[in-house]
Amino acid sequence: MNRYNTGAPGDEQFEPGSDKTVLRNKLGVTDLAEVGRIEASLLAVAQARSFLHIETETPISVGLIKTLHRSWLGSLYDFAGNIRTIDLAKDSVTFAPVAYIENTLGDLDQLLSRLTPCQGMSEGELVQAIARVHAELLLAHPF
Repeated sequence: MNRYNTGAPGDEQFEPGSDKTVLRNKLGVTDLAEVGRIEASLLAVAQARSFLHIETETPISVGLIKTLHRSWLGSLYDFAGNIRTIDLAKDSVTFAPVAYIENTLGDLDQLLSRLTPCQGMSEGELVQAIARVHAELLLAHPF
């Protein structure tokens, strides 16, 4: 079973030989557990690299999120850091339709500009800001 339902026709978005469980990737990996390990390893490297450039005073933007996504998964997936062009769902959750993704990301960018950097917030305000941004980003699921 694949992790996401892309709603795209055909098998071209999946790695051949993966039984439609692994997205097409630059390494030709067909095993879901293996691609998960690779993604986790790449995330550790991308996190360490981002800590060198992102300070607590750095405002977050959709552009920065795209750059971080590309930094994380760019060596594995061609789509890394690019806004998706197909509708996407997982289980019973449908993410922002492609027809609305630009508007959704514009709204997210406005939210980020109001809430980041998160300086001068109380602990409660910080928790609310993080939860709000996290929920909006997940619902958009831009990549």
